[in-house]
Amino acid sequence: MAGPSLPNAFPLPSFLWPQFATWKQDGWVASGHSHDVFMENLVNYRVNGHSYRQLRSLGEAIDVTQANISASVYVEQIDSLQPYIRLINRQTLLPTSLTVYYSDGAMGPTIEAVLKQQVTVPWSSEPIANRYAWLAALVSRTHNMLWILDMPHPQDIDSIPAHQLEYVYRTSQLVHYKQALLGTRAALLPANLNPDRTTQTHCLPSPDLPPVTQPADLLLDAWLLKKEWFLSLETLLHSYDGSADQLFSLPYLISQALRRQPASSVSIPTIALPWRKSDLVSPPLSCADALQQFQQDPSWLKQKALRSSPTALDHRQIALTRHRYPSVVYLIETAHQATALIPLLCRPQQYLVHVLVAGSKAGLSSTVLERSFMSLDAMECLGRSMVTIHDLDIPTDPHHAFADHALPLIHVLQPQVVLHTHAPHTHLAQLLASLSSSVPWIVLQLPQDQIRHALWLPDLTLEALKHWNDISIQLVVITDRRPHSLSRLLYSCSHGVFFGDKVDLTINMEQSADQVTQSLVTSFEWGHGEKILRHRVQKGGLMPAIVESWYPRHNHDYGVLLEDDISLSPLFYVWAKYNILKYRYGPDRHHPQAHRIYGVSLYSPRNVELHLVGRRPFDPTLVLYNSSYAPRTPYASQVPCSWGAVYFPEHWREYHTFLSAQLDDLMHDHVLNISLPMSRSDRWKKSWKKYFIQLVYLRGYVMIYPNYQDFASFATNHLETGTHVKSEKRQRIIESFLVPLMQKDTLLTELPGQHLPDFKDMPVLDLWGKLVSHDILTARADRWHARVSACQRQEGVFDASDLLCPFSLIPEWLRKGYKPPYKKIKPISMVEVVEPVTYTTITIAHNLGDTEEEADDWPWRLDPAIMNPVVDDIPVYDDELQDFLSSIGQLSSPWTT
Repeated sequence: MAGPSLPNAFPLPSFLWPQFATWKQDGWVASGHSHDVFMENLVNYRVNGHSYRQLRSLGEAIDVTQANISASVYVEQIDSLQPYIRLINRQTLLPTSLTVYYSDGAMGPTIEAVLKQQVTVPWSSEPIANRYAWLAALVSRTHNMLWILDMPHPQDIDSIPAHQLEYVYRTSQLVHYKQALLGTRAALLPANLNPDRTTQTHCLPSPDLPPVTQPADLLLDAWLLKKEWFLSLETLLHSYDGSADQLFSLPYLISQALRRQPASSVSIPTIALPWRKSDLVSPPLSCADALQQFQQDPSWLKQKALRSSPTALDHRQIALTRHRYPSVVYLIETAHQATALIPLLCRPQQYLVHVLVAGSKAGLSSTVLERSFMSLDAMECLGRSMVTIHDLDIPTDPHHAFADHALPLIHVLQPQVVLHTHAPHTHLAQLLASLSSSVPWIVLQLPQDQIRHALWLPDLTLEALKHWNDISIQLVVITDRRPHSLSRLLYSCSHGVFFGDKVDLTINMEQSADQVTQSLVTSFEWGHGEKILRHRVQKGGLMPAIVESWYPRHNHDYGVLLEDDISLSPLFYVWAKYNILKYRYGPDRHHPQAHRIYGVSLYSPRNVELHLVGRRPFDPTLVLYNSSYAPRTPYASQVPCSWGAVYFPEHWREYHTFLSAQLDDLMHDHVLNISLPMSRSDRWKKSWKKYFIQLVYLRGYVMIYPNYQDFASFATNHLETGTHVKSEKRQRIIESFLVPLMQKDTLLTELPGQHLPDFKDMPVLDLWGKLVSHDILTARADRWHARVSACQRQEGVFDASDLLCPFSLIPEWLRKGYKPPYKKIKPISMVEVVEPVTYTTITIAHNLGDTEEEADDWPWRLDPAIMNPVVDDIPVYDDELQDFLSSIGQLSSPWTT
């Protein structure tokens, strides 16, 4: 898994997780990202809770006369019944009834006698198996609310104030607290989701914490349950009997069951209410019992090891650190998915990674995944230290349960990205897609068999990954009368790795496209997006064919321009998307020169075409030799690539404006003086690149090029130049323009450091392949701008109007008597020829009796892939290609650096 350029050391970030004890330094709640729902903000520590005085004030308007509350207690000894009766009788709001449960049948007559003498509300008593079975019996009660009293220590009962029930009831009727499990005594447990090794537990109320409403992990002693909540508790109530293998605290299980609602239901959080200062006493003994049980009981420790039960401290830590420690969630349901994702998880990570697994019943538990990580050498899995595994421990068939269990935990973790490999039709994928517009995280859905081509994802910041689904990359094909070449191109397009993205394909046919070409594009099936066919009705030539083939729909729309004699590597889309995400959406976009990137080349050129003496051989490793750059560093060049490249929307629009103005000026006023006499492209009369080169020179724009061994590329040009190439020597030279296509994915392993360089660390080459800097390009653009335009030069606005300002002064190179510093080269003429088409209509009289099948009269299906390429006797080339053909003999000259 590790390549030769993998770093020998990876700096691990240090984490300072907020604790409850440090709230005065950390702040109690996070600020700046609250939502409309108060309870959601309270649970996630985005807003401050209410104080006791505020709750009393808000609750004064609540009518308590219609309260329908049944009290329920459990007694193990007859001595504990008296404190319960005193507590109920002194309440300012009396319950409408009381039920006493007991496990010792011999206590029945005594309990009834005491209740008859001392209780003023309707009462009943009922024997049960143990202290936990009584809760299941309450399902049959008809009261709207149940006041549960569960205090094994009598001194805790006597410390409950007289207004307890009224205070909790009034608060439960407030709009903000209607969907919350409320009580005044609670416990806070240690963090369970983050790599926080600090163990902290607290009892509430606590003089060390703010006296406001706040989330809690479980309630103690007394709390209110609403009747409608028992539907959520039904499974728990029927399965829990308090046996030796079920040693969890029942209040904790109730809080967890109400909080862990299915994705379609409302989660019921547990909220601790503040006390009046005069009512504060020492922490109840029941809290100390619960915390000791948590620290020592094997069942509690097992639950904690699963790391799938968030605590209040988890919510607070995530809220306070979500911008400091951003995170990604990986959803892994099966061992096959884990096998595909482990190489991605082992890459050095820039952020926290939370992995959610279904559990052992689905075939993949956190223990199994952890063993897989441990089997790898530390240097093979540098990213492991940033990974936390959460075992959902799903008890049923996980087909639908996985989504229902995972989604609540994702909401708690608040990641910026959720990544999974499920097929689009699965329940999980559909559920995540339906929530995409209402959640703050984005979903990356990668085909399982293509993850190995996305190992560069951890190299990107979350700032960049969040735009994964925003990007639209269109394939734009330009073709005329070469169906064999077109078939080869379309075949290579259809075998690209697209990560499940929607990729539209537009095929632009020239007016003279033959019947075979039209039949081919009509029958071609494109399964990755929309197929769009366009056919010119008037011959336009190569310039309008290219320039008018694509126009961006928005600023996230990118065009891959492909002439039909090109073929592609299966990894061309991978290279394109990696570059776009990194340089357009990551931190590199904040670089002061980042706006100069106008595209990404898929081709690695072997020649530089813009020297005045003609094309010269080119090797970027020789250019970078003895420089501070690694020889195989991708580089930024001013030269636009026409043999397979991605063009950016803002620059392409600017080019349209720039080109339209110049063509209009040539037809009318001839007042624009834009020219680059130092570039051979200035002699190309009808090449679209001539004007694009002018634009990039005057702007200092650059295109990113690959730089792999042996010129391995993501596109190559077969340079099918027709009958003009006669000699074997010339044929061999032309073949030198062909470059190998990257078939085996070495995209990362061949990059220095196994990642794309930051833009500030990328070498810059000018139009002639010389190593320069952005400052040099800017200085050249400044000087030349003053000679061709009367307007002040603008930067980074993608508006060509400042380049299109004519002035009365004749440029120096147009003055009479001016002698150019180079040998004048005879201008290249260009003749466009449209081959005439003659249509002949014939009629054949059929003998119906001789026809066996109607299908016999159908035309044969044409398969261009098996046809020999047709050589045009009268080819139509733009003058750039004619320039190449006329100077082809010079390409055997020594290499230039």
